[in-house]
Amino acid sequence: MTPEDFGWSREAFDNLTDFEKNELVQDWGIGLEVEAELTYNPVALRAAEVWDVAGGISDSFRFLTFPEIPDEASIETRIRMIRNALYEGILFRSRRAIVARFP
Repeated sequence: MTPEDFGWSREAFDNLTDFEKNELVQDWGIGLEVEAELTYNPVALRAAEVWDVAGGISDSFRFLTFPEIPDEASIETRIRMIRNALYEGILFRSRRAIVARFP
């Protein structure tokens, strides 16, 4: 990646502080992650559609699988468990209750 990919000239980018450069790269990485989720993960895409239609129906959400994937699972184990999951979905939560759960 070059500064031009972020919309900055080389000179302007070089004049940024290290903190500002790191923030730009982090924002770019987060943007790529979101784009990948919405391109390749149908559950994330559906969640975004529900969120958009309902106008921000919840305070938070998390992806669900059954069986549950332990946080300490290795990346290889996580991939295998996702591929073999019997259930995938997303859980929307508001402060008061579970708002929606689907696949």
